[in-house]
Amino acid sequence: MQDGKFVVLCVDDDQGLLENLQLVIESGGYIVHTATSGAAGVQAFDDHNPDFVMIDMMMESISAGLEAARAIRSKNADVPMFMLTSVGHDMMELADPSSVQLTGFLQKPIDPDELLKLLKRELDEKA
Repeated sequence: MQDGKFVVLCVDDDQGLLENLQLVIESGGYIVHTATSGAAGVQAFDDHNPDFVMIDMMMESISAGLEAARAIRSKNADVPMFMLTSVGHDMMELADPSSVQLTGFLQKPIDPDELLKLLKRELDEKA
């Protein structure tokens, strides 16, 4: 938490998506930090100690998201972490959420209302 608000980290190489996510998430009363690569996401995690993490699977390399998720998970076993994907259910063949201890997957495009409900469920109700 920062200033009494939950902190959300969004990691994706699509700057436009990050801007949209930031607008939606901030409208729900959360603080948002963004990063545009897996390595920058791990650094942002260290810098901001977020309460919730969303990571795109495929960024600068096909495995960048998974590598970043593993690195973050090794630092914090409890933070809710969702993998962003545009490949749908085929993702389960590429990445088993239990292999990197993901909380789940979010399918792009992300519905703003569903995202805010997810954040509320994962963060607000656990406070």
